Amino acid sequence: MMKINGGDAFSSHRIGWYDLYEDTIENISPYDNIYACGILSPRYIHSEYTLEWINQLNFYKCGVNLGYNINQNGLVVYSDRINQEYFRWSDSENTMIFAKEFQQMRHFFDKNLRNFSGKRRRVLIDATAISKIALSSIVGMLVRTRAVSGIDILYQQADYQYNGLWLHDVYAAGPLHHDINDIDFCFSAVPYSEGKYKPNLPRHIILLCGLDFQRTIAKIRELEPARIDLIIEDEAVRDSKSFASLQSLCRNLDIDPDGILKTKRWNLNETIKLIDLAISRINRTNIHSIIISAGGKPFATAATLHSILKSECPLLATVPDRVVHMQRMPLNKCKLYRLDDRTSV
Repeated sequence: MMKINGGDAFSSHRIGWYDLYEDTIENISPYDNIYACGILSPRYIHSEYTLEWINQLNFYKCGVNLGYNINQNGLVVYSDRINQEYFRWSDSENTMIFAKEFQQMRHFFDKNLRNFSGKRRRVLIDATAISKIALSSIVGMLVRTRAVSGIDILYQQADYQYNGLWLHDVYAAGPLHHDINDIDFCFSAVPYSEGKYKPNLPRHIILLCGLDFQRTIAKIRELEPARIDLIIEDEAVRDSKSFASLQSLCRNLDIDPDGILKTKRWNLNETIKLIDLAISRINRTNIHSIIISAGGKPFATAATLHSILKSECPLLATVPDRVVHMQRMPLNKCKLYRLDDRTSV
C-alpha cells in the first residue's frame, strides 16, 4: 500500500497531470501549514474528524459559506480562531444567481492564492459547504488555470429525510407520493469544463445520477441523444421498486441494459473508469460524447476531472429552479479526495 503523508491510501489513480488519492481522513493526514485557503461550512467538526485535521483548519484565509446546508445535526460551530471571510452562496436556484456567486468564488481564490508566499499552494474544500455545480466549477478553475499544486476535498456522505421519511423510501414510493419530481431544472454548462463541443454530430450522453434518476432520465429526451450510457449510484436502485422503475425508463428510451453501470457514490476512481468504459463503447468519430453530472458530489468531482484532464467532453450540470429543504444525516467516515499536481515543483 502507498503511504500518503502518514496514511495508507486504499485507492490511487493517475489522471492527466494529477495523482488522485482517496481514503478516509483517518488514513490520510493533512499537509502541514501549506493550505493557502479553504472553503468550509459554518458547522464542521463531526465526530469522525480527527484532532490532526481539526488542528490544521487554521488557514491563511477561510471562506465560510452561510448560505448552504447549515441545518446539519450533530455538528458544532467553528472556532473564532480561524481567519474567516463569510459568504452566502445558495444551492444555485438558477444559473443567473450562480453566475454572480461564482464571480465571488473566483475573487476569493484569486486574492488568497496571489497573497500566499508558500512554494506549494494547496487549497481545501469541504464539499458539504457548496452546491455540486459550484464544486465542479471551483475544481475546474483551479485545475485548468494551474493555480494550485494540489486540492484536498472533504466529503461526508449523508442520508436525507423529506417530510419525516428517508429520501430513498420517498423516491421508491413513486412520484405520486411526493412533489420532488415537480422541481424543474436546466442543463447548464459547467465553467472551465466546456470541453470540445461538436454541434453537428449526434450526441452520446453519459449520465451520472442518483436517487433522482426518474426526473433526470426523463429530461434527457430534450437533448435528442443518439445513445445514452447511465452511471448510477447503487444505493439508488437497491429497492426492487426503484430498480423496476429504472428498467422501465431505460426501455422507453432504448437504453441498452449493458449501458447501465452501477457504482458506490463515494468512489471517484471507479466512476472515472466507468466514464472511460462508456466512451470506449462508441469507437466511432461521428458521435459526440457529453457528460451530465447529477447524483452526489463525488460524481460531480469525477466528471469534472474526466472532462478537463482526460476526455475533453463537455460537462453539463443539473441546476434546479427551486430548492427542497431536507434534514441531513451524516453517514460513515469522512472521505478525503487528494489531488496532487505531478508537475509542481
